[in-house]
Amino acid sequence: MIFTIVHFISPDDNSVQLVPSSWVDEPRKLCSWPVGPKAVKAISSLVKSCSLPDKIWIQLPVKVLGSSGKNFFKILSIIFSNDAI
Repeated sequence: MIFTIVHFISPDDNSVQLVPSSWVDEPRKLCSWPVGPKAVKAISSLVKSCSLPDKIWIQLPVKVLGSSGKNFFKILSIIFSNDAI
């Protein structure tokens, strides 16, 4: 499983999330995100299972902070322990 750390950069959302890399588009500027009343409760299981994005999901602007690989866990620890964003 490959994951990507994204920083949502829309005026309405300034959060950092860990998502399956399949949710991030190739230029790495947009992230698919589930919508609907059940989406909030389902996010965790969708991420854990690396579900593929559905066609009805919205595309949100992001800045990619890192992906699974050499420095992945170092990046995670910096982001979530120091509130680097």
